[in-house]
Amino acid sequence: MTRRWLTGVLFLVGLSGFFVGPAAAAEFEVTVTSLLHGTAASLVPAGTVFLGGPGVPPACTDPQGRPVAGEMLGLWVFATHNEGFKLFTLGGPASRELALLSQTGRPFFLAAALSANPEVGEVQTVPATFPPTTLRGIVLCPGQSLSVMVDARRGHNYLTLAAMIFPTNDGFIAVNGVRLPDGNDVLEVYSPAYDSGSEENDENCNHIPNLVFAGFPFPLKPGGVPCTEDSDSDPANLSSPDNNPLRAEGYVHIHPGIRGGFGDLAPVVWNWENPVAKITIQRVGGER
Repeated sequence: MTRRWLTGVLFLVGLSGFFVGPAAAAEFEVTVTSLLHGTAASLVPAGTVFLGGPGVPPACTDPQGRPVAGEMLGLWVFATHNEGFKLFTLGGPASRELALLSQTGRPFFLAAALSANPEVGEVQTVPATFPPTTLRGIVLCPGQSLSVMVDARRGHNYLTLAAMIFPTNDGFIAVNGVRLPDGNDVLEVYSPAYDSGSEENDENCNHIPNLVFAGFPFPLKPGGVPCTEDSDSDPANLSSPDNNPLRAEGYVHIHPGIRGGFGDLAPVVWNWENPVAKITIQRVGGER
């Protein structure tokens, strides 16, 4: 039996109590599939931001192995928790740790905050340590999937996950507290693109991180200049009230997408339509 919902406001607010909770110590497989589109390299307009550079192969390919450009998803944090915990509220401010994930892609600050929360059970990041030798299979290109195993125990019958959308200023995907399915049910959840509201969407590569250091080619400006992580996303500024001096909305909302016309990102290559990710959850072990 399969149930489908979009992880929008109605799902997050109205359906959280619909399922019967799983038994203690149940194990679940969570599979995230990117629904973002890829643009063939041959169709990318000249002079736009692209993947790779001189002598560097593009990061993403289609099923036939041809290079494509498109938004990517990662890195990842997964957590099981009780009913009372929420990662964010639409219309409310993002936590500093969620803002850092959405601006830098690093999930480890958020994972540490979740681990310290008594309402949260198991917490894991993908990758487990940083930097990894490669991000292939961890950062999802358009159409790719990632599967992880999570445990639910001691009443932690809800799942939350989050990852950055690359390249954006502060975009992310999330499952914000969905009740885990019981028995043989397969739960499918669809995530829109969220905006943490912690950084202005200037679409400027100087304010967008890159992953070249981990062997994963990433967006370049025309002329081969890489996007670089900006100082206002520096973890050293985590405790500063001026962590992000750029103009920002100040609250979590649905991301407006890549608009173009004033930054470095061309909408024809980098824009999307919601939903941007499908999350499939199924029990694979433990008592039924």
